[in-house]
Amino acid sequence: MPQYKFMVLDHRDHLIEVLEVPFSSDVLASERAKAIYIERSAHAVEVWQSARFICRMNQVGLEFAAA
Repeated sequence: MPQYKFMVLDHRDHLIEVLEVPFSSDVLASERAKAIYIERSAHAVEVWQSARFICRMNQVGLEFAAA
């Protein structure tokens, strides 16, 4: 199962925490990013799988990498 990194960012986009979690798909990882965003009092969250950017969740909403 692929390992995803969830990068929790502060209001200046500085990295404050990294969570590594295995998920079977980008969709499930994106759903988890939404949950982390809500749990962490609206800190932005970026999701990466190795060097591949998956998405970013912030006050604007969920933004995906261009396909």
